[in-house]
Amino acid sequence: MKIKMKMIICFSAICIGCMLIAMLSALTLTRQRFSSMNDVQAETAANFYASEIETWLEQKTSIVDSAVVYMESLDVLEEETVIDYLEALMQSSEGVADVFAAFTDGTFLDGNRLEMGEDWDYTGYPWYTEGLAADGKVLCTPYMDGQMVVPVSRKFTCKNGA
Repeated sequence: MKIKMKMIICFSAICIGCMLIAMLSALTLTRQRFSSMNDVQAETAANFYASEIETWLEQKTSIVDSAVVYMESLDVLEEETVIDYLEALMQSSEGVADVFAAFTDGTFLDGNRLEMGEDWDYTGYPWYTEGLAADGKVLCTPYMDGQMVVPVSRKFTCKNGA
């Protein structure tokens, strides 16, 4: 083979190699840019949906705040009046399964007017223990009770100390 032919082959191989390296570099950079753009878009979408969920949860759990304001305004705890209020509050709130007030003395007032029995002890339930331990509203672990239930609780103290 003549030297001219060898030089053409060598030069062509170098050019093809350089083109392959350039293509791989461009592909890698493009992939990194797309990945970065996707990460930013995913983070933006996640932040948007997190905000939407927080707003929805705040709207749905505002019933707890209303109940606490009512309970803390009471000078005298009249059980039937409280149950009537809890029942009305529950019925006016779509998607709410129950609203109740649980006291440290064992008194349990239920807006559904359920009688749990004298031996029922709610003090071990997360909605009670976590509610007492926190300063604000607590969203507890959801569970199934014929439907999905997300317990929300908040501690309160009536004017009479109950």
